[in-house]
Amino acid sequence: MVSNEHLDVISRSGEHLLALINDVLEMSKIEAGQLTLKESYFDLYRLIYSIQEMFALKASDKGLKIITEFSPEVNQYVYGDEGKLRQILINLLGNAIKFTVAGHVALRVAYGDYALLSKESGKINVEFAVEDTGQGIASEDLELIFEAFAQAKGGRQFMQGTGLGLAISRQFARLMGGDIRAQSILAQGATFTCSVQMTVAEKVDVLPSTQVTKRVIGLEPDQPRYRILIVEDVLENRQLMLKLLESVGFEVCAAENGLKSKFKSQKFSDF
Repeated sequence: MVSNEHLDVISRSGEHLLALINDVLEMSKIEAGQLTLKESYFDLYRLIYSIQEMFALKASDKGLKIITEFSPEVNQYVYGDEGKLRQILINLLGNAIKFTVAGHVALRVAYGDYALLSKESGKINVEFAVEDTGQGIASEDLELIFEAFAQAKGGRQFMQGTGLGLAISRQFARLMGGDIRAQSILAQGATFTCSVQMTVAEKVDVLPSTQVTKRVIGLEPDQPRYRILIVEDVLENRQLMLKLLESVGFEVCAAENGLKSKFKSQKFSDF
């Protein structure tokens, strides 16, 4: 049975994959000085927990624990660019999980030093620290990784992504009045700390969501037999799609790539 949580994860993951397509365009805007903020009131806690849920399956498949911590002083409602902050945190958490084989990945949210930047503006310095127990980064690579199309030596074996994620994330953070810095010890993990400026908001400033989510429980009776072939090279994505589609009632087979889609089984012999 497909739950609301599964559908939400698919929706958020799909939105992120679509956003990746625009990475090169974003870099072009940055270089042309055309990048602007799109600020609004939003629920910071909800944003963080939704990103955590997005990576829960991938982390679970690797045996990793995801830890999320908020310092007591951190306000739930803020005013800032939610979209850019989401993209920064998705990039940092995605990298942490990708390069971590065992242990945990933690996201800790706190106010930075000199948190209240200005009484007039009400701006607060908020820090998001993403810590992992992965392979770490060599000291000579700590600045290289923020360059466009560059990867640390230890990360090239994965050969995934555009090489723009960290470069764009740092530019986003700087546009939001902050920055991203990295600390690491080889074989002991790494910590990426993103600081941004946001304004504390009251709950009344945040518009309630009016979106109604319907729940899919299965196919209607007397439907023809629907057969679906999934071709997806990322194991976690393939497993999630299999689980969701089979639970609805579809007949599903999956393959890592097109060459492996010629099954010995006759289940899909007439495809």
